[in-house]
Amino acid sequence: MSTRGSLAVGSAQIGAGSGTSRWEAEAPPIRYPDPNIKVIDPRFQKYVLGNAAIERIAGGCRFTEGPVWFGDGRYLLWSDIPGDCILRWEEETGAISTFRRPSNYANGNTRDRQGRLITCEMGSQQLTRTEYDGAITVLANSFEGKRLTGPNDVVVKSDSTIWFSDNGAGIRGNYPGNKGEPELPFRVYRLDPRTREYNGRGRRHGAAERARLLARRVAALRRRHAGRRQDGACLRHRR
Repeated sequence: MSTRGSLAVGSAQIGAGSGTSRWEAEAPPIRYPDPNIKVIDPRFQKYVLGNAAIERIAGGCRFTEGPVWFGDGRYLLWSDIPGDCILRWEEETGAISTFRRPSNYANGNTRDRQGRLITCEMGSQQLTRTEYDGAITVLANSFEGKRLTGPNDVVVKSDSTIWFSDNGAGIRGNYPGNKGEPELPFRVYRLDPRTREYNGRGRRHGAAERARLLARRVAALRRRHAGRRQDGACLRHRR
């Protein structure tokens, strides 16, 4: 975040603009296209909606992380780590409520292939799953007899395996968790929920793991598309 309040996210820049803050009640209406959306890489221009603007749906949080969208319920969940809660925003009404408190200093959230909530809890230093009836199942809290340092971020792969980072954020201080000494090196873990077996790999942040998995999927789609093009070229050649 710069001193002017602009935020670079991926290939778009979001800024506060000049004059009155756009979030204040007396701020003038936002004209389309939103001038605070700036395309840095032309390849991302096609993703910009000309008749949509940046909206602030919630405020007053201390440190937000882990947004996860429940399209089937039309609501968004996210963590306020030092607030020790998971909050919920309703798309239809705009209402904000507390989904879970205490949350054990929840950080990253995602959904598994069955639509259940997967949460990184830095305070309890464990990875959990919220069942359909609201019960909470602990998926991981130790490795080889030693306690995790505090799961930070998480992603579920297409084969249902759960990848999560454990980078010590939960034990660095009492603001985002509980200060403590690490028993394990910082790692990324791969958990198979069907067998409950998991293994550790080199350190990588959950967001980086998401990017890596996305790059692999894009590369696979490109290879598949290239194969179809080659097949089509052969068919055209035979005609």
